[in-house]
Amino acid sequence: MAHPTRNLTDAEKEEFIKNNQYGILSFAGDDPYAIPLGYMYRKGDLLIGFGPGRSMDYLKKSRKVCFTICRPRWFSPNFKK
Repeated sequence: MAHPTRNLTDAEKEEFIKNNQYGILSFAGDDPYAIPLGYMYRKGDLLIGFGPGRSMDYLKKSRKVCFTICRPRWFSPNFKK
């Protein structure tokens, strides 16, 4: 099912970031890698935390990443089990 798209206002973007807590951190390169992470948003800063391991190894190789904020389906008001 296709969903219509539209551009969000700055206020809507801010509200979306504030009211969610999950995202996917993606690393590019010879061996692409993506991991789901929780985050906090405080005073204009996005705080992402993760410990040592594969993620940190990728981050040390390159700081070029993409963080996609998403809302799990079960958080959506239209979700039906």
